Amino acid sequence: MFKKQIEYKYLVAVIYVCVLFLDRMDVTIVNVAMPTFAEVFKVNITETEWVSTGFLLALAIIIPISGWAGDKFGYKKIFIIATFIFTLSSLLCACAWSLNSLVLFRIMQGIGGGMIVPVGMAMAYRAFPTSEYSKAASYTLMPTLVAPAIAPTLGGFVLEHFSWRWIFIFNVPIGIMAIILSFIYLKEDKFENTPSLDWLGFILSAIGLSSLLYTLSRVGHYGLSDDIVWVGGFVSLFSLVIFIFWQSKIKYPLLDLKFFKIPLFVQANIIQLCFQICHFGSIFIVALYFQTGLGMSPIQSGLAMCTQPIGSIMMLPISARVFNKFGPKYSIIFGLCGLSLATYFIYSVKSPQEVLYASILLWVRGLLIGFANGPIQASALFDIHKNDTGRASSVFNAGRQVAISIGVALSSLILASGFREMNINSNFILSNSNALPIFERAFNILALISFMGVIIALTINNKRVLEIISKKK
Repeated sequence: MFKKQIEYKYLVAVIYVCVLFLDRMDVTIVNVAMPTFAEVFKVNITETEWVSTGFLLALAIIIPISGWAGDKFGYKKIFIIATFIFTLSSLLCACAWSLNSLVLFRIMQGIGGGMIVPVGMAMAYRAFPTSEYSKAASYTLMPTLVAPAIAPTLGGFVLEHFSWRWIFIFNVPIGIMAIILSFIYLKEDKFENTPSLDWLGFILSAIGLSSLLYTLSRVGHYGLSDDIVWVGGFVSLFSLVIFIFWQSKIKYPLLDLKFFKIPLFVQANIIQLCFQICHFGSIFIVALYFQTGLGMSPIQSGLAMCTQPIGSIMMLPISARVFNKFGPKYSIIFGLCGLSLATYFIYSVKSPQEVLYASILLWVRGLLIGFANGPIQASALFDIHKNDTGRASSVFNAGRQVAISIGVALSSLILASGFREMNINSNFILSNSNALPIFERAFNILALISFMGVIIALTINNKRVLEIISKKK
């Protein structure tokens, strides 16, 4: 009865949104808990970056094979398996006994989350007609905005009144519910003649990305004079160059580079790189700046940070209408310019008593993020044939996760290198006012990276996009 009353496309969207909500929640909720992890496990604050980076790295590595797995074994089956892995690993994270064990279980959690995102996204876009892609983008973006809105405040409340382990236990009942709903309502969707997996490409990408992030992390702690930094950099560069060469030669590549022949897809991916580095790099730093730099409590920090995604949610329906009426170009330019300015002004928050000012500033920043985010995603799949949405979304989501991972790693690198230059123990940032300019440097660099996306947005053929939209109405 329930299934007959609601169109299938909305059923797919609801189930996907529930699981994506958990996945996005775990990206942000741990940021509030970083100082707690450092205290509980007795490690430096900058070492906790791998709680976030390990999760994001696993997402980036596993995403490219998700499209192939969905085509080969069925999108419903892979979606359920991914949700199970994510739910089980959440329980294991709650049982972690050291930083290393937590990082290990977070990597496992990222493997499940990495399959959830592109597989669910492909199911959603296949369920909606092309003329409703902007609507589908709004639905699928909703949990990426709602979850970060709830996560900081929820994380701060849990840390102050309960144990940090509850931030992971929260995922378990919702994950179980999503698995049951998927079994009952989702339809199986797969292709009969799916080619074999590009295992060499998968191994090369895994080595290249993991060594890149490890190198960035080590640079912050040991500088460029460290031999391991140069070895890691060479391994990363060599692996990624060979990976790109291999992908262009093999018949059935891990990441189909044919999509990069589509100008709008290329533009959307480069813009996304700049956008996500600034967006998530700042999220990682803000929690540390507010708590360890200014001395805010976890709940104060969470309350201030939750206003940013609220602003993004408020802008979602507006950005969808703006996209259909004016195209992606100007909304992306306006959003990224504003994001750069708002990121620059975060450092103007100077005291733990300025929670209201911080909340308003991050709310405005969220409005600008929401204005740019939807058009970027809709642009990426705008010129993609419906049968190619699975592989195209895998490429797009892999790029997004790589950008997010680089954003967190780059932010940690800036902080760690600054602390090392000034001989500051990162466990005692609060007592050292010399540490605050290091945060300013990080915010300025991230703002500049966001502005670089504006230059790419200027090259979008907006007139052509509007003509296609008008024909499909």
